[in-house]
Amino acid sequence: MIDSATALRWGTLAAFFCLASCGGPSEPEPAPTEAERRGAIVFAKNCAQCHTVGEGGERAAPNLSNVVGRKAGATNFRYSPAFRRANFVWNRQTLDQYLTDPRGMVPDNQMAFFGMPDPAARADLIAYLARVSAAEAKR
Repeated sequence: MIDSATALRWGTLAAFFCLASCGGPSEPEPAPTEAERRGAIVFAKNCAQCHTVGEGGERAAPNLSNVVGRKAGATNFRYSPAFRRANFVWNRQTLDQYLTDPRGMVPDNQMAFFGMPDPAARADLIAYLARVSAAEAKR
């Protein structure tokens, strides 16, 4: 029997590979890179408890589809006042800065996450989020 956490991880990975392979009819989506594959695992272990991607809706935190290129606090999610005041766009640099020190970048944010110290894990996660964002943009 699979516990719910394992099912969630596998579901997140399945969604990732579906997004990676469900490109439009004109051009097939390239296979995920190793960094993107590792990033999907980092997402499943560290983010999927609260965040979703793809058509997963929202949980306790906003859906991260199309996060790369999106203004912080710009979806219909009920953001904290700190995020509603945030004035930046999510890109590889801002994601890295935030994942390193969420409270340092957005003081008083309510995310129950205090940072990811491993730069390789951050880079892999950002590669995954960039791929998911690109796949969603094509839909």
